[in-house]
Amino acid sequence: MSDPVQRMDLADWYLLGHDFKRGEVELVVRPKLTWDEASGIVLGRGPRPAQFTLLKRKGNRWTDDLFLDGLRAHVVSERVVHLLQESCFSGWKAIDAGIEAGDSNRTDYKVLLITGRCGPLLDDQNPMVDRQPITSKGREERRVKIGYLVDPASWDGSDIVSPEGTALPFVHERVKRTLESEGVTGFTFVKITESERLGGV
Repeated sequence: MSDPVQRMDLADWYLLGHDFKRGEVELVVRPKLTWDEASGIVLGRGPRPAQFTLLKRKGNRWTDDLFLDGLRAHVVSERVVHLLQESCFSGWKAIDAGIEAGDSNRTDYKVLLITGRCGPLLDDQNPMVDRQPITSKGREERRVKIGYLVDPASWDGSDIVSPEGTALPFVHERVKRTLESEGVTGFTFVKITESERLGGV
């Protein structure tokens, strides 16, 4: 890990998401996995890759982070893996992700696994606010939670972590800066203190 810090400063952490755009490659996992199976893969616990297959569903533009339906994981390019390795970031590992894509099967992508940990989400401490998004039915009032809170002392010191009991990928600002500076495609980064969600994870 680079520049170790003793406690987890939540202001320095981001939820790693996927920025899907029309025309980009979409993947699907087969067979369908249960929530526990999918979370187990992301956290580095079975089933192993031989027990599932990634299929290209549509799209022709290959990004550094591919949209994957049916598995809450990031399927990343070898470029991303090399950047994480060269920067000596901790809290992750990668497993092969052979992708069946018709006549052009791909072997240059990996499933990103999160091995870093922090304590469970402190959901009862999240502030709640009312939102009125515009939907197909007009404005609908919704109560949303603001941010993801964890005990800063529960952090294991890794640069990439998942809170206990979840498969959420949190990355330190150092990771965000590195990926953005190299122009990787397909990721979004939202401060964990500002992320909004409806009720559950």
